[in-house]
Amino acid sequence: MMDTETNTRSHISRKNKVIIDRWLNHSSKQHDTKRKPEEKSKEISRKYKYTRGGETQNNLKHGIIRLNSEDTEEQIKIPCIIAPADTDCKILYEEMRKWVPFNKAPKAVLSLTGGSAHFLNNETLASRLKSGLLDLITTTSLWLITGATNTGITTSVGEAIQEYRDKHENKDHIPAFGFSEWGKVVKGYYQTCNGKDLEPNHTHLIMVDGSEEKVLKLRTDLRCYLATHMQIPVILLIVEGGPKTFEIALESVRKNIPVLVIEGSGKAADFISKGYKLSEDKTSEGNSVFTETFGPEMFQSAKNMSDTSKDDPNKYVSQLKDCLKEKRKMIYVFSLDDTSETLDRHIQDMIFTIRNKDNKMDTEKKIRLVNIWNRPDIAENHIFNMQNRQDIAYLRESLKKKDSAVSELFKKSLVNNRVEFVTLVLKYILAPECYQQFVTDNLSLLYRECMDPEKESSCTAGQFLHEYLQSSKQSMLKRGNWKNDRSDLKYLDDINQAVILLLGNRQLKPIETMGTIFPFKALFIWAVLMNRREMAELFWKKDSDFICAALYASSLAKKLAESACSEENMELITSFAENSKYYETLAYNVMTELYCKDKSKARQLLVKKVERYGNATIFELTEHNNLMKFIGHTACQTKLNIIWKGRIATYTSHMKVIFGAFLPFLIQSMMIQDDKEKKSTYETPQTRYALDKHKGLPNGIHNGSTKHGPEFLTEQHQSKRAENWNGIAFHQRIRNIYYFYNAPATKFIFNVLAYTAFLVVFCLFVLTDLHSMVKGGISTYEYVTWGWAASMMTEEIRQALVMSKAPFRYVTWFNFWTVYEVIMFCLFIASVLLRLTLSEVDFNYARAMYALTLGLYIVNIMQFFLVSKTIGPKVIMLGKLIYDIIFFVLLFAVFVFSFGVFYHANMYPNNLYHNNGTLTKRNAYGLFKNIIYMPYWQLYGELNLDTYGGGTEEERDTGTGPEISEINIVLLALYMVLTQTILINFLIAMFSHTFNKFQENNELVWKFHRFSLVQEYYDRCVLVPPLIIINHIKRAFFYILYKCCDSKTNQVNVFRIEIKGKEKKRLDLLEKDAVKSYLNSSIRLRRSRAKTISSDDGSLEDRYKHDAELSLQEQVEVVTADVGQIQNHLKEITQNIKDIKAYKQKILLVELPRGVQSGTHVPDEVTMFE
Repeated sequence: MMDTETNTRSHISRKNKVIIDRWLNHSSKQHDTKRKPEEKSKEISRKYKYTRGGETQNNLKHGIIRLNSEDTEEQIKIPCIIAPADTDCKILYEEMRKWVPFNKAPKAVLSLTGGSAHFLNNETLASRLKSGLLDLITTTSLWLITGATNTGITTSVGEAIQEYRDKHENKDHIPAFGFSEWGKVVKGYYQTCNGKDLEPNHTHLIMVDGSEEKVLKLRTDLRCYLATHMQIPVILLIVEGGPKTFEIALESVRKNIPVLVIEGSGKAADFISKGYKLSEDKTSEGNSVFTETFGPEMFQSAKNMSDTSKDDPNKYVSQLKDCLKEKRKMIYVFSLDDTSETLDRHIQDMIFTIRNKDNKMDTEKKIRLVNIWNRPDIAENHIFNMQNRQDIAYLRESLKKKDSAVSELFKKSLVNNRVEFVTLVLKYILAPECYQQFVTDNLSLLYRECMDPEKESSCTAGQFLHEYLQSSKQSMLKRGNWKNDRSDLKYLDDINQAVILLLGNRQLKPIETMGTIFPFKALFIWAVLMNRREMAELFWKKDSDFICAALYASSLAKKLAESACSEENMELITSFAENSKYYETLAYNVMTELYCKDKSKARQLLVKKVERYGNATIFELTEHNNLMKFIGHTACQTKLNIIWKGRIATYTSHMKVIFGAFLPFLIQSMMIQDDKEKKSTYETPQTRYALDKHKGLPNGIHNGSTKHGPEFLTEQHQSKRAENWNGIAFHQRIRNIYYFYNAPATKFIFNVLAYTAFLVVFCLFVLTDLHSMVKGGISTYEYVTWGWAASMMTEEIRQALVMSKAPFRYVTWFNFWTVYEVIMFCLFIASVLLRLTLSEVDFNYARAMYALTLGLYIVNIMQFFLVSKTIGPKVIMLGKLIYDIIFFVLLFAVFVFSFGVFYHANMYPNNLYHNNGTLTKRNAYGLFKNIIYMPYWQLYGELNLDTYGGGTEEERDTGTGPEISEINIVLLALYMVLTQTILINFLIAMFSHTFNKFQENNELVWKFHRFSLVQEYYDRCVLVPPLIIINHIKRAFFYILYKCCDSKTNQVNVFRIEIKGKEKKRLDLLEKDAVKSYLNSSIRLRRSRAKTISSDDGSLEDRYKHDAELSLQEQVEVVTADVGQIQNHLKEITQNIKDIKAYKQKILLVELPRGVQSGTHVPDEVTMFE
């Protein structure tokens, strides 16, 4: 039975094969008889080589058409199907799917039809159409169905496909099917039936045996089958075209296939688009309104569309009118002149509307579609809004799942820097636990996607971080501190190590690999590292510890900019530097808002240990990373003032403190008497309470005076001290004395006096009592100097050891003055060694070394000038000018050596000079000294003209002087012009430039260095050198004791305080309110607040004094920013109104009559609005 059935099938297949061959031969003969006699005599076209393939049971024959590419020598192979005109669309569709990888069905189908000639004479419009098609191919996975001839819209589609292939190396499969009528095959070469070339960039060709009308009919039937039976979104794109194209469009509309008309392409497309716009009903969307002028206006357009005069334009107008009445919603118009929208986005909107008809598409598919298209506007309108509350709840749960659509959307948006999508997700998914699970699953993948150079999603900052990570791993591997583990589990640890190397602190690792993960902090740091400022700000708003986070980001961006020091990364360096300034300014502005709300809490926040950032404080982050702008903030400076004065009232003058140091009976009048008014962080009443004339001060101090501000506070505190003078207990007086002498300001005064006394003793023994060991030995002054210097040296060593154990080991110790002091102490030790070892003959070297060391010690006294607001900035400016002198000396050395060599070569030939009547050669040192001697001193006016004339009279008479050369006189004149006129003025110009450049920021730099000074003297003990050695012995004893007992000290440090419980929660809420206030305030309001806080720090007045004289450009920027903020607020209000409408809640509007006081009021009429 099986054999019989097989034989029957083979017999039928052979029979069908014979029938197909006869049909093909008959078809070829028919075409040959229809051709003109002159065409038969033409030569065979050898452009397209045809290879016959297999055949199916459905009368479909496969083949391959080969042609040579015009751009390259490669041979193009285009698979084709030869199909009868009456082929079933289902069979044809199944065959077309076999050509697609994995036999996938299309997500959508775009069928293009229109004019066969050059339809766009405007090059701009043509390029815009082609670019729209290219973007559509790139972003949307669909099938393209067009004609197969290389004319009109088919050519534009082919060019777009070819450009896509050139741009993408992977050459993704783009199904582009070209329909055409079948020609014939002659001697293995395919001959087109109409003589037109085939479009070479289509992936497949469908050759229909029949006329052009049958080809068009098969395309129309295929569109209907795909749209009706397969439920695939199908769009017909009309470009130009004539009456046939118009009829195809009408037929598609009647069969509920959307038609997209390209306005501006001409003929049929312009005719349909014009009718569509003229009949638009502005009051009701989707309806058509026809005026009396519709027919006459459309008549000329219909006439332009028709090819011949035989066509009736009124017929076309009537058909279009009927179509617009019934199926207007099936017609869409896209204008090439409208630059506000692109073709690909318009088609995507149509596809989404078709697939989401009656809101049947599930949320997962919507998310995946907008993710592929990168369409946040569609997501906002159809997914992320309060009208889809069930979808939002579903998305909230789906974000926790690793492979869900919303998780993929969020991940791809982060990798590709899609800020709009990230904003939508953060706005509507509020639960932190959802993001916590997402970060746990995907954080390592986010870093890999952005850092791996082999992936397309990698960014420039990520690639640089990858290079830095590799170099860091290699250096750490050499030292044995890094395990060479390339597994995914260790990838985040590697990034932690790289960031630790950048910031120089092991506690500041960005990623928590153990314990609780803070999702927004992790994503915020990821965005900072990837150089994505807008996205980083989004996560910054959702996180906590806002000021510390912004300063951390500023520090990180600044270190990255310093590390990327190569010409290849110039753009990246600039971007990181700008971002660093932006984050610092962000922290500065938030601190301004917080300081205006509560000055005491703002200052307290500066020294609070932030647990999530390695227990670092804001002060430590700012000082360690040289964030000068923030540390110059009024809150920072007033906090330093409070710490500097200790328990001394901050309004006490420095002169009064100096007198109090030597007259103890004045101490009680300078101290704050009530301990309740004083916190552990040294707050004072005038810094904790607002200067409001309508509010009283604490502890019963009422504002009854006409004075306000600091004058009023001074008066009140003086009266309080007078009232409580006799009520101070003895233990309180002793405590006040201790607090006074333990204040950093008092310590500074005694250290200045002690250092001055040390210099006096040092000078006395160097100038009057310095003898060799043979003559006088070591004097008493010298012994005192040694002991004094040794005590100062031990104090510096102690500070170095303490700072090396601090969280930021180079906070204050490693700076210019520290290096200077190291050199100074080394020279002092060298002086002592020379003094003890040199003999009487060579003792002058020891004396010179002592004198040099004394000079350095005297210059070191300039450190004390840094405490002064007046002299301190000038000292810093002097240091900047020294750098200019160094560069000037290098430039001046060129002239000195060039002219010195010339002088010496002419005046002392062969380096010979007369020494006691004999010619002698100078040694190397003497040669070098003689070369630079005259040119150097000539800069200061010592010309030595007699030397150029042969020396003194005696030398000239005896002939022992230098050689006389006239050219030396000429060169001397030239040298004086260059040095006196050019170089000296050049040095003055350099000084002026440096002074003007750093003058504005000079005070800011001084405020930054002031932090180190305050911290240093806060850490010092009360005793001064040489008595400080007692404190060192005590510290060493307790250190050993604590080490042996394995216990920790409970020493209080006002620079690092730990706040927990309700106080911490209150601080966090205040900081959050400050952030909201900053984000909602305008630029003008921020400037006004900055001026307000300047009452505590007068220096800020200079910074903001130019506000009243803003330039035109600055005024425009301010107004533009205000307008932008108003627009954002209006957008938020509109969205809130939409959300309220979505909830469908009733709103009760009640207007209270005038004169009605607060309480219960029953209105006469109640109006309810929905």
